[in-house]
Parts: sequence; structure tokens; C-alpha cells
Amino acid sequence: MKHLLLLFLALGFWLLALGAKAQAIEIGVIDVMEVASEHPMKKQFEDELEKTRKTRTDEFQEKAKKQFGVTDLNDLKDAQKEQFQAMFTVENDKFNAEMKKKYDDNLKIIEGDILKVVQKIAQQKKLTYVFDKSVVLFGGMDITDEAVTEIEKMK
Repeated sequence: MKHLLLLFLALGFWLLALGAKAQAIEIGVIDVMEVASEHPMKKQFEDELEKTRKTRTDEFQEKAKKQFGVTDLNDLKDAQKEQFQAMFTVENDKFNAEMKKKYDDNLKIIEGDILKVVQKIAQQKKLTYVFDKSVVLFGGMDITDEAVTEIEKMK
């Protein structure tokens, strides 16, 4: 999300630097994080992540029980606990690497969708610039709710 915020900041300041001619400047503001949090793809990814994490954890624990010959992992001896922890760390690192790639791929799509929505709303409202709310101290037309509505339609 930092990428998107920086993109909006850079784009806004670049356009501002080009200079506002004699026309009136209309500024919009948006809470990019709020809009992103409502994107259907983000919610879908979070659900998939949780389901996959639970499945993989359950599978790993069953595998470990068989490997150590116990029915309850609390019955592991100290040396076995260390071994289990090392195995778990390796599996967890693999899982995190897999999910990071999926997250990054989804983030690119979400960022693109938000940019399209912002452009559409900015054109409709005749906004000259749209900045993230966090960088505007005063003023600007808030288009966050409209952007959330548009993002939610992308289901």
C-alpha cells in the first residue's frame, strides 16, 4: 500500500509542479488504505490465507505426531520439541514465501483497480488532483466513500 500512496503523492506533486493555469484547481482526497481494505480480492485473499494456514498447520502437526510417535505434541521430550520447532520454522518460512508472492501479485491488481476508480471519479467530479487524505491537512473533496462503492462492485 505504501507503493500506492507514494504513487499518488508523486503524481500529485508532479502535476502540481506543472502549474495550475488560469483554471480553478479542484482537489480530491481519498483514504487509500480504507478503499484497499474493501477490495473483494483482499478479502478473498485473507480468507484463503487463513484457510490454507489452518490446513497446513493441521497437516504439519499430524505429520509431526507420526514422526515422533506421539498422539499429543505436548508429550514431546525436550530434544523432540527443539526438533519440532526447527521443522515448524522451515515449514512456516516456506508458507510465508508462497503467500508473499500471492500477496504481491494481488496487491498489484488492487493498486491498479484503485487507480482506475480514482481516475473515473476524478473525471466525473472534475477534480484536478486527488491526494491521499494523510497528506492533506485541510480541504479537498473526500471521494473515499464513492471509491469504496466502486471497488465493491468489482466482485
